[in-house]
Amino acid sequence: MINELRSVNHNEISATSTDSNLTHPIVFFDGKCVMCNGFLDWMMTIDREAKLRVSPLQGETAQRLLPPLSHNPEEWSIYYLDEIGLYSQSEAVVQILVLPEFPWRTLDVV
Repeated sequence: MINELRSVNHNEISATSTDSNLTHPIVFFDGKCVMCNGFLDWMMTIDREAKLRVSPLQGETAQRLLPPLSHNPEEWSIYYLDEIGLYSQSEAVVQILVLPEFPWRTLDVV
């Protein structure tokens, strides 16, 4: 499962945090979703420089930094938060996949 060393350290986010105060992008995921956990395990294997942080949607960090989620967990998705803004669903996955540390990044020049 998710490597606890890669989870969000609350010292990385100020108490009055805005998106521009993030020291690392954060991927928010459904902590009870097996597929989400599998994707994040794979993603962290590729992110060898540990630039990304992860946080479950059920956690304190998500409650502080994300807009309120639906009360129906089946409607939850993956979210990506960086200094530019918040992305959800497929937009979040695209933002993750175009990060420089991902191997297919070089294909975007084709």
